[in-house]
Amino acid sequence: MKKKKNIFLLLAALFATFYVFGVIGYFGNEAETTAGSIALLMVLPNIIMSLLGVIFGWIAFFTSRHAYALVSVVFYLIALIVFIMYGAFLVPSIVLGFIGYEKQKRINKQ
Repeated sequence: MKKKKNIFLLLAALFATFYVFGVIGYFGNEAETTAGSIALLMVLPNIIMSLLGVIFGWIAFFTSRHAYALVSVVFYLIALIVFIMYGAFLVPSIVLGFIGYEKQKRINKQ
């Protein structure tokens, strides 16, 4: 039996993917100067945690496993804590990730 795909996990992964590409694009262009390099080093933990969350988010969406969805949301939360200035951009992914986690758990029970 084919499991239903969770639209909330898809949206959370899409938003987080756009966020990661945006941050990498912005700070990647600024890394040519000394100040830009320092700024990139400050944001690098956020980028790494967000990228790990994106990877687990896409795995959760394609495999329909709720545990991977929870792991991705935890990585998004860690990324928010590490660099709180860009936290507002991760909030939609966190909220949609938690909703997707609960929906996927219910879908898997059926």
